Amino acid sequence: MINAKVKESQNVLKGCSHLFVTFGTSWVFRYKETGNVVSNCHKLPGILFDHYRLQVAQITEIWVQLIQQMVKLNPDLQIVFTVSPIRHLKDGAHDNQLSKSILLLAIDDLVTEFGTDLVSYFPSYELMLDELRDYRFYTSDLTHPSDLAIELIREKFEISIFDQEAKVISSEMGKLVQACKHRLQNCNNIGFKVFIKNNIEIAQQIQNKYPFIDVGSLIKNLNEKNEI
Repeated sequence: MINAKVKESQNVLKGCSHLFVTFGTSWVFRYKETGNVVSNCHKLPGILFDHYRLQVAQITEIWVQLIQQMVKLNPDLQIVFTVSPIRHLKDGAHDNQLSKSILLLAIDDLVTEFGTDLVSYFPSYELMLDELRDYRFYTSDLTHPSDLAIELIREKFEISIFDQEAKVISSEMGKLVQACKHRLQNCNNIGFKVFIKNNIEIAQQIQNKYPFIDVGSLIKNLNEKNEI
């Protein structure tokens, strides 16, 4: 399944105008038996892994090669990096800050290496820490951004990245996605059936209007709700 997803992602990447990459932490786990950094420990005992922090040069060395490969695959690709504002407090508050700093320095090196026409940075991390520093912008665990914080950062993102057409599409798609999330206890309610039917029509209109957007999964979701 993983290999199939990798192949699928490669095919999608060929037709993308932008790729957004979010770095979360520079702390990694290395499987002692193979020496490879792993993305999932599969619930194996922690003693089988080394936990350590990558350095700036280690990150940039890997990503320079990756970016070069991706540009060969898609010469028109633009890459936007961000750093996740979610704090990895399991590593400790100080080590979390050091980790984020390493990620920021690595991205800055990549922007310098390739230039802003190819690689750029969106400051979601800074927005959360500087403009939204109040704890009311965090969830109850004081680690993850609240819905309000996410919305405010999304608005800044739109202003920074989107042209006018993209803003219109984002608004229309946002309403459709919310409709797909809508739940009703009595799914046999006539009003609910009309609501679903109207949104299926809206989804089909969006598909016709913007053929480069695939809303098939949303239409499938609405049809499944309609059949309950």
